[in-house]
Amino acid sequence: RACLGVLRTALERGFDLDLPRAFAAAHAGFDGVELDLDAAAVSDKLGGFFRDRARGLFTDGLPSDAVNAALAVAAGRPLDASARAKALAGLDAQTRASLGEVFKRATNIAKSAPEGEPDRGSEAPEVALFDAFYASKESVQRHGASADYAAAFAELAALAPILATYFDEVLVMAEDEAVRASRLRLMRVISETCGALARLELLGSVGDDVAGE
Repeated sequence: RACLGVLRTALERGFDLDLPRAFAAAHAGFDGVELDLDAAAVSDKLGGFFRDRARGLFTDGLPSDAVNAALAVAAGRPLDASARAKALAGLDAQTRASLGEVFKRATNIAKSAPEGEPDRGSEAPEVALFDAFYASKESVQRHGASADYAAAFAELAALAPILATYFDEVLVMAEDEAVRASRLRLMRVISETCGALARLELLGSVGDDVAGE
């Protein structure tokens, strides 16, 4: 009840509460008292507890996939996580599912990407994806920094069909090592840039197992 009270107060009053900082301050208040857990362990346990309660609050009115995708990157700031979830919920279910499908592939592929920047490539679908992504990259990041999540996700939704065409027509794991490395790098920069806004690969899924904060 105390946890829900904190969350509801923050959301209803518009308090941008930073939970990890709040947990650290509360733990520091017990200076001189022997506690069973250190500050990091307390923050980890309370963070998971608050995240689960926030998921319950948010899904009472918002799609669970949007809530999970938002909480996975912003659970430590409930007000911000709520704003991200609401912006994602503004996209229709089919659009969210399409985003989830293509970004799941991009994120999985990006795990094996080498360091460095991608080249523009030569095949038409990869040139189209490269140009579309870099044309919107700064705008997406700017919208994210200003918490204009609806605008940011709208741009990503426009990128999704271009990414889908890329996967249909381009072999990322090309035999040519240099070509393969560049294509993997493109997946990494797309995944990292877009993943800072939400775990888009969770969209379209109704599972509740969400890692991270």
